[in-house]
Amino acid sequence: MIQLLKKISENNIYLDVIDNELKLFSENESIDAAVLQEIKSNKEAILAYLIENKGFFTQGDTVKTISNVAVAEHYELSNAQKRLWILCQNDNVSISYNIPKKFVLKGDYNVDKLRKAIRSVIDRHEILRTVFKDDENFEVKQWIVKSDDFKFDMEYYNFCDDEDQNQKVAQYINSDSEKIFDLEKGPLIRASLFQLEKEHFVFYYNIHHIISDAQSMEVLINDVLNFYNSYVEETNNSLPDLKVQYKDYAFWMNEKFQNDEFEGHKKFWENILAGDLPYLEFPNLPNKSKFKNFKGYSYSSYLSPELSTQFIQLCSQEGATLYMGLLALWNILCYKYTAQKDIILGTTVSGRELLELENQIGFYVNTIPLKNTVNPELSFLELFHSVKESSLTALTFQEYPFDKIVEGLNLKFDINRNPLFDIIFELKDAVPEGLSTADNRISGAEVNSKFDMEAVFQLRGNSLHMNINFNVNVYEDEMIKRLINHFEQLIAEVIAAPFKKISEINYLSDTEKAELLLDFNPVAVSYPKDQTFLDLFEEQLSKTPDAVALVYEELSFTYKELNERSNQLADSLQQDYAIKKGDPVGVLLSRTEWVMISILGILKAGGVYVPIEPQLPNHRKAFVAEDTGLNLLITETFYLFDIDFYNKDVLAVDVEFEPLNYNKDFKRVALDTQDLAYIIYTSGSTGNPKGVMINHESLFNYLFWSRSRYLDNDLANTNFGLFTSLSFDLTITSLFLPIISGGSLNVFNSSENISDVLRTYFESDISCVKLTPAHISVLESLGLASSKVEVAIVGGEALGNNHVAILRRLNPSMKIYNEYGPTEATVGCIVYEIKAEEDPILIGTPISNFEIYILDPALELVGVGIVGEIYISGTGLSAGYLNRAELTAEKFIANPFKAGERMYKTGDLARWLSDGNIDYKGREDDQVKIKGYRIELGEIESVMAGFSQDITQTVVKVNVYNDEKVLALYYVSEIEKDKSEIREYLKARLPEFMVPGYYIKIERIPLSVNGKIDFKAFPDIKSEDLIKKVYEAPRNESEQKIIKIISNVLNCKETEIGIYDNFFDLGMNSINLVNTVSLINSEFQINLKVSVLFEYPNVYELSNNFRGENETEETDYNDENISEEIDDFLSLIED
Repeated sequence: MIQLLKKISENNIYLDVIDNELKLFSENESIDAAVLQEIKSNKEAILAYLIENKGFFTQGDTVKTISNVAVAEHYELSNAQKRLWILCQNDNVSISYNIPKKFVLKGDYNVDKLRKAIRSVIDRHEILRTVFKDDENFEVKQWIVKSDDFKFDMEYYNFCDDEDQNQKVAQYINSDSEKIFDLEKGPLIRASLFQLEKEHFVFYYNIHHIISDAQSMEVLINDVLNFYNSYVEETNNSLPDLKVQYKDYAFWMNEKFQNDEFEGHKKFWENILAGDLPYLEFPNLPNKSKFKNFKGYSYSSYLSPELSTQFIQLCSQEGATLYMGLLALWNILCYKYTAQKDIILGTTVSGRELLELENQIGFYVNTIPLKNTVNPELSFLELFHSVKESSLTALTFQEYPFDKIVEGLNLKFDINRNPLFDIIFELKDAVPEGLSTADNRISGAEVNSKFDMEAVFQLRGNSLHMNINFNVNVYEDEMIKRLINHFEQLIAEVIAAPFKKISEINYLSDTEKAELLLDFNPVAVSYPKDQTFLDLFEEQLSKTPDAVALVYEELSFTYKELNERSNQLADSLQQDYAIKKGDPVGVLLSRTEWVMISILGILKAGGVYVPIEPQLPNHRKAFVAEDTGLNLLITETFYLFDIDFYNKDVLAVDVEFEPLNYNKDFKRVALDTQDLAYIIYTSGSTGNPKGVMINHESLFNYLFWSRSRYLDNDLANTNFGLFTSLSFDLTITSLFLPIISGGSLNVFNSSENISDVLRTYFESDISCVKLTPAHISVLESLGLASSKVEVAIVGGEALGNNHVAILRRLNPSMKIYNEYGPTEATVGCIVYEIKAEEDPILIGTPISNFEIYILDPALELVGVGIVGEIYISGTGLSAGYLNRAELTAEKFIANPFKAGERMYKTGDLARWLSDGNIDYKGREDDQVKIKGYRIELGEIESVMAGFSQDITQTVVKVNVYNDEKVLALYYVSEIEKDKSEIREYLKARLPEFMVPGYYIKIERIPLSVNGKIDFKAFPDIKSEDLIKKVYEAPRNESEQKIIKIISNVLNCKETEIGIYDNFFDLGMNSINLVNTVSLINSEFQINLKVSVLFEYPNVYELSNNFRGENETEETDYNDENISEEIDDFLSLIED
């Protein structure tokens, strides 16, 4: 930067900062175009530097300098080196920080002179002769090896006569790039020269990141070529003397911390990053590993010269650089992919703000977080200027080391992710050569990926190049390809309409839109448009009049008998109660034969049945009766004295209805498909339930489809059991499907408990069942060996793999369907058949005559893999909410994709998969976020399923304890379990933020009358439910010494540290970790590596493993692969 400013000043150009804007003054009549372009390209960097250094700069200004440190045996490490040294105590991690590079050299090169040139560069830069080892106090220092003692040689290979020369070069480089560097012994650089022809060479070198960075690579190769040319030409080289070395920089930075010169920087970062930090929830793989690794892939692409030029011009017109424009765009893409407005990205800065550092080799690069807020109501240009302002401010504090930012925020280490961001954004310096458009537009290669994703841009010639590096264990290959296409679409959109609201900016191609709207939604299926459920029943009646249709205990009814009895009741309803078409009739009954007879009778009379659950409180029953305007309530003797909530006509059907008095050949009322069939009440946000109105067309569509999908000819029977509440629309399947398919409805007595009902059901000959996941969990506790159930349709709640496993154990050939659908969409509108137990649990594809849209908050389509809200349209949609016009208008809105049609806003989150299936992600209003992390409770429950067969049921829920959100795990087990063992089991398999802190053993999981989990019925958590480690005092002198060391390092009392307490739970971090190991080594005169504390993270284990219980036996330490544990500290390092 200083060199650039001097160059500007030498051209009689003066810079100043006025109102945070860069102003340029010149006495020249004209300004050199190249210099002006260089100023434009580096505008933000210049502005940030001038703001930090108080603005105005002229040629005569003095600048900050670094002094030479006194010669010593060894020197302090920089902050960056310290954190990387910690990481590299593990071999796998260290290898990932190798930086291999190769260059093709054309010409007649002299091998000996090239070897001499490399040696001269090593002599010039002390950092290339540096190793890292402990001093006499067991503190790691950097040691500079004298040139004469430094053993290094460039290897030379002549492959001129080899046919497979390129393969040999590639094999060598691949092998060498994976070789570990010995940080203690060195050298930390290797070089090789391969000759392929007389004037064709490949120069390869590999250097460790702890002594270099990206800019160092340029310096190194330039210096080598400079020395080489001087030796060939027998002249003095033109390189200026180095005034300082890396050791001087490290000392200078450490001194600034000691003198509190960074206090302003510290306060800035703590203020801007205060509170819960947002973590970008990009669509990742469902099996994202807890443990980080470095396996990555990279996709490259480019924009056309025309599009690139147009975007650069747009940025220039707004007085900003390409960097700021791309950063604003990337923030928009992050918002489009996540719907998160607060976004933190990482970016790298060179760390070479001083003149002395421009031509240095060393680890100077720093990473800083860039926090921005995307307001979707703003235009791109408005966000552009907001991003520019916030980023310029952040860049003025870029000198502050990243690990110090993390340390100041007191963030708890999470081995699943980096502490502030998972995505890096960079713009590399422009290069003159262009990119051949003959190449594949998107090409890929394997890489190491230290972050979940790195977006790297570079202007090559007149085309903008884009490189996305990503962790293959986090993101799907195809998702990254789509992301690249979406970014390019986004650029085209903002160029065409930079003033358009962000919420309206489209990033999908026409092909993608067609796929989402047409390909993923089924073609409309034709069915009789004038028929209702009653027609389907009568059709089956004509086929099997004498087959059993209804069974309750010892009673049974054939199709003919059921038809006649319901005809008689319909006649009674008309004659005695004047029920006419469209009249609502309440049904308050226990589960007996009268349930089906009553519903059929109501529908035949033209009425609308309204189920009222007997267990509801009277005020809720009264609301339903009043809201629907019931003129008749069908009930039974048992409830006659419990209906003081209702003062109109009541029919106790079990005693007051005399079938013989009525016409068994009653001619049912002719119904229109738009007439209502039933009204079911569901919970409402106002405290009162809302009545969902379902017409005959919607009911017919569901039953017509489900009969063909669920009930094939291979089933032993199409019988169902009725054991769920009439007020739960899941029951519609069990209620109606058997009697339109030749099966029988087997009614289970309401007085039986759910365990007995399910046992009887699954031990019977009934082939089909409709149930909830909570019911399946109950099955697990019954100890059933097998079942004849052939078809299980599951709905009402999110299904898990553990539920599938339970059903498969009962019948391995059982067909299991996951059915999704809110009451407003008539039972089910999306379905998925689960073929294998280990398959991901999806909700599947839309059923016939439904269209499903997954949309963002602006009702725009989201791309494949991106989470949005489910909207439902089609034949099966509810008519709306009874007497709730405002709520109906809010939830049932105009379909923007089909004129004249409606769609329902579900509040459920999901994403399309590339095969057209839908992956359900939970309720929008139930999204669990704790300390910035979005948590999938079902994932915790699925992991718990593998802990012990003694635990038969598990539910994880969010509780509030002491005004703080906490995770609590409730479990059912007849055998006492050590709660700490449960927690340790989960900690080994889940990210720390997903491990519950509270564990409560209960007798059974409470269920609502609908068969769903009743979350309100769980007991509150108490302090004793928190898993705490019982304090265990030190048992011997070794443990006492270790505790004393840790208490001093962590600045806490010795009595607060038990021998089983985890060091990292106590607050151990990267800085005090090194101090702890150094003090232990000094105290016990041993040579522990930092990695040992990851293997043995408490006093008990550490003491036993390095001294033995008798305190005399020494342990031989061998390096072990503990990459999963040490990956924790990946979060502290930038690329």
